[in-house]
Amino acid sequence: MESSRHRERITELLAIFAGREEIASIGQLTPVDERRLSWAVKHGLVQREQKPWPGPLVGTCIKTWYVRIGC
Repeated sequence: MESSRHRERITELLAIFAGREEIASIGQLTPVDERRLSWAVKHGLVQREQKPWPGPLVGTCIKTWYVRIGC
């Protein structure tokens, strides 16, 4: 039972990332997406980082980024 839940969560994560390696949390994530990403951080599948947005040279805002490492 636990492994089927785990697979379901990973499938949801792949849908959230949609082929990207990282996502900036800039207001587009739903509360469900945020919970899934927090679960993935807890299980070592995603890393949470603080980086400038929209880019290192232009950005003055620091946003939370989620980076895929294990899914």
